[in-house]
Amino acid sequence: MHKNIGGDRPTRVCDTCGLVDDHPRHTIGADPGRDDRPGQDVIAIVLGSDHSPEIKALAVAQLVEPGLYRHLDCCRAVGCPDGTCNTQTAGAETLRGGALLTHLEGLVSE
Repeated sequence: MHKNIGGDRPTRVCDTCGLVDDHPRHTIGADPGRDDRPGQDVIAIVLGSDHSPEIKALAVAQLVEPGLYRHLDCCRAVGCPDGTCNTQTAGAETLRGGALLTHLEGLVSE
């Protein structure tokens, strides 16, 4: 489990790795030509986590929503569909959580 950043950021599951946290995500809209259902491995990670039942219920509900929610590094690793994760994380490939958020905020202020 990742440590949450906090500050009222939404807690989401990553549709690629299955971790539930509030880290930066790439939200990819629904595409009728793509199967957005999570794999059994992702579902097993969510259900087997040590999160509260309330957080697990929110995560499971998200798993059936159309579209994808991926950590930026996970999206980059599996092939970001529009390449934004590659450019946004360039030079920050090892950063996660709050450190990655700080990097992203620096891109906005430039």
